[in-house]
Amino acid sequence: MLRANVARYKPNPLAELTKAEPQRPSERLRITQLAAQHRLPAIYHLSSHVTEADGLMAYHFDEPAVHKNASSYVDKILKGARPYDLPVQQPAKFRLIINMKTAKA
Repeated sequence: MLRANVARYKPNPLAELTKAEPQRPSERLRITQLAAQHRLPAIYHLSSHVTEADGLMAYHFDEPAVHKNASSYVDKILKGARPYDLPVQQPAKFRLIINMKTAKA
């Protein structure tokens, strides 16, 4: 499947944006290696692509903040609040991670 995606690239792609985790987490390394092999700047939605697989960039929500908000929702529900009365919240804090080693390569 990855080879098919690479074959679809135009001769001079500008960048790659991944928007979902691969079906198998083991593909994370292959995806970042293919991007590097084709000298394709890529931004990922998970920091693990940058920290574990030497990807270029990641932009994602701050996970501890989201977990903290989720725990407050659980607390409110356990205290008797009805879930459909609680407002839907979007993440308010995001992180941009840049791998300088990969950027300089």
